[in-house]
Amino acid sequence: STPLYSSAASDVYKRQLFIPSVNQQNTLIMKNLILILCFIFIACGTDDDGNNSNTIEVEISDITDNGATLDWTVPSNVQSGSSVVYKIILSGEVVADNLTSRTYTFTGLNENVNYTGSVFSLDSNGNETFTDFSFTTLQNPIFNGALILTSQEQIDNFYYTSVLGITIEGDDITDLTGLESLQFVHHFIEINNTSLETLDGLQNIQTDTDYSIQLTRLHLEANNQLQDISQLSDFIEKCVQISIYDCPSLENLDGLDIAENSTVYFNNIGISNLSVFSNNTQIKRLVLEELNNLTSLTGLENIQELLVLNIRHCQNLSNLNGLGTLDRITEFGLNNSDLIISLDGLSFLNTNDGIAVVVTDNDNLSDLCAISNWVENNYIISYSEITGPVYIVTDNAYNPTREEITNMNLCSL
Repeated sequence: STPLYSSAASDVYKRQLFIPSVNQQNTLIMKNLILILCFIFIACGTDDDGNNSNTIEVEISDITDNGATLDWTVPSNVQSGSSVVYKIILSGEVVADNLTSRTYTFTGLNENVNYTGSVFSLDSNGNETFTDFSFTTLQNPIFNGALILTSQEQIDNFYYTSVLGITIEGDDITDLTGLESLQFVHHFIEINNTSLETLDGLQNIQTDTDYSIQLTRLHLEANNQLQDISQLSDFIEKCVQISIYDCPSLENLDGLDIAENSTVYFNNIGISNLSVFSNNTQIKRLVLEELNNLTSLTGLENIQELLVLNIRHCQNLSNLNGLGTLDRITEFGLNNSDLIISLDGLSFLNTNDGIAVVVTDNDNLSDLCAISNWVENNYIISYSEITGPVYIVTDNAYNPTREEITNMNLCSL
């Protein structure tokens, strides 16, 4: 039979219908597959980019020693008209949930702690995202208690501005400049057993006039290398009890402003005079003990009232001159001061009080006539019924009885 189309006509028809050959068909299939894969890749990439762009920006502000404020933005891909709720997690605990506002304030936190957390969001279309945050609370500069510092490291890391009291103790402590932030000490300062040469670092302490209780006590003990305490000058004038023990290198007390009616103890320090008292007229109690460089009481000339005066083991003190204006003492003690031969210097005493006299172990003391009128015109107090009247004069070169000392013929050898 005759073919419907001739061979040539068939080729023309194929070209008109764009019927590809087998190889062309394979190539076309591969191109289409590549296009499909590219489309899928682009689509996936678009979705990933969308997920990555769904973010929350967080800002931390108002960080204190016990709190902070957290603010954040609306999720970046939230649709118009959608509602969003938020959840706050801090240190693994949910602290707030179903929040509609975009701010939260943390309270009741601990000082100097690094906190981490997250903000989660969920919109009304079911889209959710989160972001992390972290912050460190501040250190509280006010310590409502008494601090004890026992190492140089603690001194160097000090950050407080106000404390009720402070004790510094440790032989490795050589430098107090780490305490320069300290402005107020309300009750006491104690510095014991250190290797300090100066008190540099305490010069910024000042009197807090808004605080009802001022610094009441300064105690320095066993600071063998201490030479300079002038850094105390701006605040010590309000201190009513000062005690300095076993600081033999401390040869002057520049910067120490003694408050009126204060109690002062000096034991084994290197001072040679008492000029630190030159501006005082009244001292409540003064104890001078083991002051081997002290040769006179120069510096006490202006004191009119000194309720208790005790002088002990001052081996180079040769007389009591320097007490010319002193007219009131209620208790006098002189012990183990072997160069003193008389009590001249106390002859101006003119009081009408109960008094106590304790004069013992002064190897060369033979003349007590300077206190004859004082003993005669006042009654001797008794600290207890057991001890009886406090008139103790023993182990001196001469030891008159109470009756003998009031007789000008018997008050000295």
